[in-house]
Amino acid sequence: MYTAAVTILYPELQDSRMLLHLQKFLSGLQVMSVHIQAYSQEEKEFRCHNGTPPLCVLLASNPTTKHELTRLSQSRNMSRLSWLLFLDDTTSLEHFFYGINIPFDCNFLVAQPRENRIHLTEVYRVAEGMSLLKYSYAVWNPDRGARRTTTKLYERRNNLHGVHMKGAAIEDPPITILKETDEIVTVDGFFGQVWALLERRLNFTTSFKRAAAYGKLVNGSWNGLVKMLRTHEVDVGLSEFTMTQERLGAVDFTFPLIITRYNVLIQQLLHEVLSWDDFLKPFSTGLWLMVGISVLVLSFMLSAFHNLGRHYGNAEADDPSRYGLYDSLCCVFSIFCQQGQDFTPKSISCRLVFLTAYLTAVILLSAYSAALISFLTKQSVVMPFRDLQGLLKDGTYRLGIMPDSAEYEMFENSASGYMHELFTKLIQHESSLLNTAEEGIKQVCLDKYAFVTTLHLITWHPVPCDVMALPDESFPVSMAIALSKNNPYKRIIDYNLHNLRDNGILKRLRLQWWKPQLPQLKSPWFTVDFYSVTPILVLMAAGVIIAGIFLVLERKWHQCQHKEPCEILHCNASSKINFSE
Repeated sequence: MYTAAVTILYPELQDSRMLLHLQKFLSGLQVMSVHIQAYSQEEKEFRCHNGTPPLCVLLASNPTTKHELTRLSQSRNMSRLSWLLFLDDTTSLEHFFYGINIPFDCNFLVAQPRENRIHLTEVYRVAEGMSLLKYSYAVWNPDRGARRTTTKLYERRNNLHGVHMKGAAIEDPPITILKETDEIVTVDGFFGQVWALLERRLNFTTSFKRAAAYGKLVNGSWNGLVKMLRTHEVDVGLSEFTMTQERLGAVDFTFPLIITRYNVLIQQLLHEVLSWDDFLKPFSTGLWLMVGISVLVLSFMLSAFHNLGRHYGNAEADDPSRYGLYDSLCCVFSIFCQQGQDFTPKSISCRLVFLTAYLTAVILLSAYSAALISFLTKQSVVMPFRDLQGLLKDGTYRLGIMPDSAEYEMFENSASGYMHELFTKLIQHESSLLNTAEEGIKQVCLDKYAFVTTLHLITWHPVPCDVMALPDESFPVSMAIALSKNNPYKRIIDYNLHNLRDNGILKRLRLQWWKPQLPQLKSPWFTVDFYSVTPILVLMAAGVIIAGIFLVLERKWHQCQHKEPCEILHCNASSKINFSE
């Protein structure tokens, strides 16, 4: 694989021996000799394997070379190559390059002999029709060798000399904020301030106008801002321009200024879903079973030890029996409910059963209370679905995006089946398309509505309700400034943007428009609301009602039991009165 490439362009009547000598000197490099008039066809087949621009060497500066250079300079592809022209010492640079547009980003060197030295001069124009600019790149001396400049390319070319550019922008706060005064549109916001910095650093101006939409590909043709860039109606597009595969083939982009993700936002549920078994969840089913078995075993042991002790004459032999099986079960159950007892057993065996029951109950109650309180105070939101497939299956939510946007293209051109179904059912209709991100956020708060946007916009726009992003659905996205295809200022703009990033200026501007969300000071205590303890309150109310019902039933039963004796006594009393009479 070659590491460099050289194309030798020669005019008519070029000395073939000179070509052979030069090719031999450049052996080890990939060399191709091409007639200059046929170069435009053969250049497409000649590329360096490592991506380095090929070096095109022009061996003569006759009228044919000048004519062909004039033709090549109109193709907008001249900057893809590096050029070296051998110019005689009798021709001035201004005279030879008159009418030839050497693009601003083109590496074009002219070798010219003067005073037994070879001077390499860098030439370019800021824009077509502007003066030819020159920079002494290197001097070759037969005795001392070559001395070249150590200044980087875009440090040498750091001035656009007041060139005027045309731009278009879309209102998209906080990235672009358009202000119009006396029909003059100015752009503020994050991208607007970055572009203003570039204007001051590079000495150029820009006149902006409004654009209606970003642009999408319809029947093979672009519309919106992309179309304006492709037709060179404007040179730059400022907005929340997302870099997509289709757009990269149509326009150029600077290096990404924002790297974020598209998220699907829905309104956060107001309450958790009430589950009546929440109060059983702190313990597993097996542990609850062991608690029940422990109550039964301890009840049986208490009853057995008490009755056996009385039978064999222990300290409780003379006292009445207090712990039958039913009484023992109630006693142990009350211990597990942390209730005290009005009587303490006298025998050591029964007291050990009491101690075991109390210790077991305290440990279980502590573990249960800690787990239950943690569960109730943790405000976890139950989501209706976690991704777009769930949204599609749910069927009750609408999905909104902005028209002619990268999000629209993403759904429209997706190879995924469910994404295409979402586009057909929920997006393709005009009712799902919104003009601004602020409208989408408001719609999320009004209805069952999902909106596709970036969190950068959410952190800037006021959100009237609590929103949340679907955790299992997001798409990476890069945003940059859009430029017309083969824009000669792309490289110098990228170079200066990298400098702004390395110096921390871009970060400072981001903090200006997206202030960091400082954590609010909150109380370390979390409260349990009324809704969370509804099952306990319902259970308590049900217990009171059932107890009242049993009280009425017991009273009726008591009245029925004492009704007959009362009637007999009443009859006996009446007969005695009659007898006395």
